[in-house]
Amino acid sequence: MNTAVIHPRPNPIVAAMYTVRDMDVDVIVLHGPAGCSFMASRPLENAGVRVVTSALKDNDLIFGGTEPLVRTLKEVRNKFNPKTVAVVGTCASTIIGDDMAAAIELIAGRAKTECSGNVDANNIRALADLGVDYISSGALTHSAPILDLSLKHLRLLDGK
Repeated sequence: MNTAVIHPRPNPIVAAMYTVRDMDVDVIVLHGPAGCSFMASRPLENAGVRVVTSALKDNDLIFGGTEPLVRTLKEVRNKFNPKTVAVVGTCASTIIGDDMAAAIELIAGRAKTECSGNVDANNIRALADLGVDYISSGALTHSAPILDLSLKHLRLLDGK
């Protein structure tokens, strides 16, 4: 009987939330509908990470989500006064194509900005040209082969 080891790839939104948690971000803002990634947010909140949402509504999906995002960021600043905030785009906000260049211009250098998600050699220059301070890419490790570091194949040098 062969045994297969399956390493599931996480949802990119959930992966982004856990990545920014590991970066000691004070507040994570999920930019999307209120229910998006709700189940993934709870364990983070139970671990002490604040997770809020821009709570996009139907009209925001048609006319754009910039206003709800700006409103949410202002509320986060006023309520929590965080040193660091991460905005994680959800499926909805990335599908409608919110203008991230305009969002970076609104920040106007008052905070460091970082871009991640779907970054590879084909689009990294265009992302750098947006003016972000940092860019992260998981493309380096997405297809890395699994290395079996178990000792099950260990043999004595004298053959015994």
